[in-house]
Amino acid sequence: MSNKGFTLLELVIVIGILAVIAAVSSPLLRGIIKKIEVDSSSQSIVAFLKEARTNAMTGMSGRKWGVHFVNGVNDDYYEVFSTPTGYNDAEKTINSIAYLPQGIYFTDPVATADIIFGKIAGTTTATTTISLSSPDGITKTITVTPTGTIY
Repeated sequence: MSNKGFTLLELVIVIGILAVIAAVSSPLLRGIIKKIEVDSSSQSIVAFLKEARTNAMTGMSGRKWGVHFVNGVNDDYYEVFSTPTGYNDAEKTINSIAYLPQGIYFTDPVATADIIFGKIAGTTTATTTISLSSPDGITKTITVTPTGTIY
């Protein structure tokens, strides 16, 4: 007679080991997911900035182009816009908008900020930084220089 099965004790031990592995790896996995969300959000912001700068440099619509950042109470978001003068101009046009994922927020700007690229040259008036963070302390910073360089 041959025993080709598992005993109940063996199954309980294997399930216990798997439960310990899952409990240990769960916080690590959440941290990895938040890092991916912060990285993905920063890449999206860089893409919006490059879109605005390219539109300004090519003279699209004959206007300045920029990105408006809002550090809101419930939602943080950013949007590409075109304008004759600035974000508060009545003739501004919002081209696209994106929200940060839940649990990711702007640490800089504290409230709102605009990065406006001048027509043809694609320059800005000052160095501006945009910082994203997660509750776990994962941070990513994007800098735009007066020459329009984005890094």
